Amino acid sequence: AVSIRPYSPCCSNKVSVAAARRTEDKKLMAAPTDASVRARNSKNYDPELFRVQTDLLAPLAHLSTGVAHIDAVLPGGGLPLQHVVEVVGPPASGKTRLCCAACVEAAAGASVLFIETRGTNVTEQFQQTEGSPPAAEVLANVHVMDVHTMDDLVSILSELLEQGGLRSAPQLPLRLLVVDCFADLAVPRVHAHPRETGLVCLAARLLAQVAQQL
Repeated sequence: AVSIRPYSPCCSNKVSVAAARRTEDKKLMAAPTDASVRARNSKNYDPELFRVQTDLLAPLAHLSTGVAHIDAVLPGGGLPLQHVVEVVGPPASGKTRLCCAACVEAAAGASVLFIETRGTNVTEQFQQTEGSPPAAEVLANVHVMDVHTMDDLVSILSELLEQGGLRSAPQLPLRLLVVDCFADLAVPRVHAHPRETGLVCLAARLLAQVAQQL
Protein backbone atom coordinates (compact mmCIF):
# COMPACT_ATOMS: atom_id res chain seq x y z
CA ALA A 1 0.00 0.00 0.00
CA VAL A 2 1.16 3.50 -0.82
CA SER A 3 -0.48 6.72 0.30
CA ILE A 4 -0.13 10.38 -0.59
CA ARG A 5 -0.98 12.69 2.31
CA PRO A 6 -0.26 16.05 3.94
CA TYR A 7 3.22 16.36 5.37
CA SER A 8 4.42 15.35 8.85
CA PRO A 9 8.20 15.07 9.08
CA CYS A 10 9.14 12.21 11.39
CA CYS A 11 7.54 9.00 10.10
CA SER A 12 9.64 6.28 8.53
CA ASN A 13 9.98 5.33 4.88
CA LYS A 14 8.69 8.52 3.26
CA VAL A 15 9.46 10.66 0.27
CA SER A 16 8.65 14.33 0.85
CA VAL A 17 7.57 16.34 -2.14
CA ALA A 18 7.29 20.10 -2.28
CA ALA A 19 5.46 21.30 -5.36
CA ALA A 20 5.92 25.04 -5.64
CA ARG A 21 4.64 27.72 -7.99
CA ARG A 22 4.57 31.52 -7.83
CA THR A 23 0.99 32.80 -7.45
CA GLU A 24 -0.95 35.80 -6.24
CA ASP A 25 -3.74 33.63 -4.92
CA LYS A 26 -3.20 33.24 -1.18
CA LYS A 27 -6.02 30.70 -1.04
CA LEU A 28 -3.62 28.18 -2.55
CA MET A 29 -1.66 28.29 0.70
CA ALA A 30 -4.63 27.17 2.82
CA ALA A 31 -3.82 24.20 5.04
CA PRO A 32 -5.54 20.96 4.00
CA THR A 33 -8.20 19.39 6.22
CA ASP A 34 -8.68 15.69 6.87
CA ALA A 35 -10.55 13.66 4.28
CA SER A 36 -9.81 10.49 2.35
CA VAL A 37 -9.87 9.39 -1.28
CA ARG A 38 -9.15 5.73 -2.00
CA ALA A 39 -8.10 4.06 -5.23
CA ARG A 40 -8.90 0.38 -5.57
CA ASN A 41 -6.77 -1.92 -7.65
CA SER A 42 -7.12 -5.39 -6.18
CA LYS A 43 -5.09 -7.02 -8.94
CA ASN A 44 -1.74 -5.45 -8.10
CA TYR A 45 -2.12 -3.49 -4.87
CA ASP A 46 -3.80 -3.26 -1.52
CA PRO A 47 -7.37 -1.85 -1.78
CA GLU A 48 -6.14 1.30 -0.02
CA LEU A 49 -3.43 1.99 -2.59
CA PHE A 50 -3.70 5.76 -2.47
CA ARG A 51 -5.30 7.78 0.31
CA VAL A 52 -5.34 11.56 0.16
CA GLN A 53 -6.30 13.05 3.51
CA THR A 54 -7.75 16.32 2.30
CA ASP A 55 -10.84 17.74 0.62
CA LEU A 56 -9.30 21.15 -0.14
CA LEU A 57 -6.90 19.82 -2.74
CA ALA A 58 -9.35 19.49 -5.63
CA PRO A 59 -9.84 23.27 -6.29
CA LEU A 60 -6.09 23.99 -6.23
CA ALA A 61 -3.59 24.08 -9.07
CA HIS A 62 -1.90 20.72 -9.46
CA LEU A 63 1.14 19.07 -10.98
CA SER A 64 0.69 15.73 -12.71
CA THR A 65 2.45 12.78 -11.10
CA GLY A 66 3.31 11.52 -14.58
CA VAL A 67 1.24 8.38 -13.97
CA ALA A 68 -2.22 8.68 -15.49
CA HIS A 69 -4.07 6.15 -13.32
CA ILE A 70 -2.71 7.79 -10.17
CA ASP A 71 -3.65 11.29 -11.33
CA ALA A 72 -7.14 9.95 -11.97
CA VAL A 73 -7.73 9.19 -8.28
CA LEU A 74 -6.11 12.31 -6.82
CA PRO A 75 -8.25 15.42 -6.22
CA GLY A 76 -7.44 17.91 -8.95
CA GLY A 77 -5.54 15.32 -10.96
CA GLY A 78 -2.12 15.43 -9.32
CA LEU A 79 0.05 16.91 -6.57
CA PRO A 80 -1.16 20.26 -5.17
CA LEU A 81 1.20 23.11 -5.97
CA GLN A 82 2.60 25.20 -3.09
CA HIS A 83 2.10 22.35 -0.64
CA VAL A 84 4.33 19.73 0.95
CA VAL A 85 2.98 16.20 0.63
CA GLU A 86 4.28 12.76 1.54
CA VAL A 87 4.42 9.63 -0.52
CA VAL A 88 4.36 6.80 1.99
CA GLY A 89 4.63 3.06 1.62
CA PRO A 90 6.67 -0.08 2.28
CA PRO A 91 9.98 -0.76 0.51
CA ALA A 92 9.79 -1.41 -3.24
CA SER A 93 6.23 -0.06 -3.48
CA GLY A 94 7.14 2.48 -6.15
CA LYS A 95 7.55 5.70 -4.14
CA THR A 96 10.80 6.78 -5.75
CA ARG A 97 9.66 5.86 -9.25
CA LEU A 98 6.47 7.88 -8.76
CA CYS A 99 8.52 10.90 -7.68
CA CYS A 100 10.85 10.50 -10.66
CA ALA A 101 7.84 10.48 -12.99
CA ALA A 102 6.57 13.69 -11.37
CA CYS A 103 10.03 15.23 -11.80
CA VAL A 104 9.95 14.58 -15.54
CA GLU A 105 6.49 16.17 -15.77
CA ALA A 106 7.64 19.26 -13.85
CA ALA A 107 10.90 19.67 -15.77
CA ALA A 108 9.27 20.90 -18.97
CA GLY A 109 10.17 24.59 -18.87
CA ALA A 110 11.17 24.60 -15.20
CA SER A 111 13.91 23.28 -12.94
CA VAL A 112 13.52 20.35 -10.56
CA LEU A 113 15.68 19.43 -7.57
CA PHE A 114 15.83 15.79 -6.47
CA ILE A 115 17.61 15.38 -3.12
CA GLU A 116 18.82 11.80 -2.69
CA THR A 117 19.74 10.70 0.85
CA ARG A 118 20.63 7.03 0.29
CA GLY A 119 23.42 7.27 -2.25
CA THR A 120 21.23 5.55 -4.85
CA ASN A 121 21.63 6.33 -8.54
CA VAL A 122 18.14 7.48 -9.54
CA THR A 123 19.10 8.74 -13.00
CA GLU A 124 17.84 5.62 -14.79
CA GLN A 125 14.42 5.92 -13.15
CA PHE A 126 13.84 9.28 -14.83
CA GLN A 127 13.83 7.37 -18.12
CA GLN A 128 11.28 4.81 -16.90
CA THR A 129 8.16 6.93 -17.28
CA GLU A 130 4.87 6.33 -19.04
CA GLY A 131 4.92 6.82 -22.79
CA SER A 132 8.03 7.70 -24.78
CA PRO A 133 11.31 8.49 -22.97
CA PRO A 134 11.63 12.15 -21.94
CA ALA A 135 13.60 14.49 -24.17
CA ALA A 136 17.20 15.27 -23.27
CA GLU A 137 16.41 18.97 -22.77
CA VAL A 138 13.75 18.03 -20.20
CA LEU A 139 16.10 15.73 -18.28
CA ALA A 140 18.72 18.48 -18.28
CA ASN A 141 16.38 20.49 -16.04
CA VAL A 142 16.37 17.77 -13.35
CA HIS A 143 19.17 18.33 -10.84
CA VAL A 144 20.15 15.52 -8.44
CA MET A 145 22.02 16.21 -5.19
CA ASP A 146 23.36 13.69 -2.66
CA VAL A 147 22.65 14.82 0.90
CA HIS A 148 23.60 12.74 3.92
CA THR A 149 22.97 14.94 6.97
CA MET A 150 20.14 17.08 8.26
CA ASP A 151 22.57 20.01 8.51
CA ASP A 152 23.26 19.80 4.77
CA LEU A 153 19.54 19.66 3.98
CA VAL A 154 18.90 22.78 6.08
CA SER A 155 21.72 24.58 4.26
CA ILE A 156 20.30 23.69 0.84
CA LEU A 157 16.76 24.72 1.75
CA SER A 158 18.01 28.00 3.22
CA GLU A 159 19.94 28.72 0.03
CA LEU A 160 16.87 28.01 -2.10
CA LEU A 161 14.87 30.52 -0.08
CA GLU A 162 17.58 33.17 -0.21
CA GLN A 163 18.16 32.87 -3.96
CA GLY A 164 14.63 32.05 -5.06
CA GLY A 165 15.72 28.98 -6.98
CA LEU A 166 18.67 26.84 -8.02
CA ARG A 167 22.04 28.54 -8.42
CA SER A 168 22.87 26.04 -11.17
CA ALA A 169 19.74 27.01 -13.15
CA PRO A 170 18.96 30.65 -12.29
CA GLN A 171 17.08 31.21 -15.56
CA LEU A 172 14.41 28.61 -14.75
CA PRO A 173 11.91 28.71 -11.87
CA LEU A 174 12.08 25.85 -9.39
CA ARG A 175 8.84 23.94 -9.71
CA LEU A 176 9.40 20.72 -7.80
CA LEU A 177 11.59 19.62 -4.89
CA VAL A 178 11.83 15.97 -3.89
CA VAL A 179 13.55 14.71 -0.75
CA ASP A 180 14.03 10.94 -0.92
CA CYS A 181 13.76 10.49 1.89
CA PHE A 182 13.35 12.96 4.76
CA ALA A 183 13.07 10.22 7.36
CA ASP A 184 16.52 8.87 6.48
CA LEU A 185 17.94 12.14 7.77
CA ALA A 186 15.44 12.85 10.54
CA VAL A 187 15.14 9.50 12.33
CA PRO A 188 18.88 8.94 13.03
CA ARG A 189 19.15 12.52 14.27
CA VAL A 190 16.20 12.14 16.64
CA HIS A 191 17.45 8.77 17.92
CA ALA A 192 20.95 10.11 18.55
CA HIS A 193 19.75 13.36 20.13
CA PRO A 194 16.19 12.82 21.40
CA ARG A 195 16.15 16.19 23.16
CA GLU A 196 17.56 18.10 20.23
CA THR A 197 14.84 17.94 17.58
CA GLY A 198 15.10 21.61 16.69
CA LEU A 199 17.10 21.01 13.51
CA VAL A 200 14.55 18.50 12.22
CA CYS A 201 11.72 20.92 12.94
CA LEU A 202 13.66 23.70 11.23
CA ALA A 203 14.11 21.57 8.11
CA ALA A 204 10.38 20.83 8.07
CA ARG A 205 9.54 24.53 8.31
CA LEU A 206 12.02 25.42 5.56
CA LEU A 207 10.57 22.74 3.32
CA ALA A 208 7.11 24.26 3.76
CA GLN A 209 8.47 27.75 3.05
CA VAL A 210 10.12 26.56 -0.15
CA ALA A 211 6.78 25.16 -1.28
CA GLN A 212 4.94 28.38 -0.49
CA GLN A 213 7.39 30.97 -1.72
CA LEU A 214 8.88 29.56 -4.94
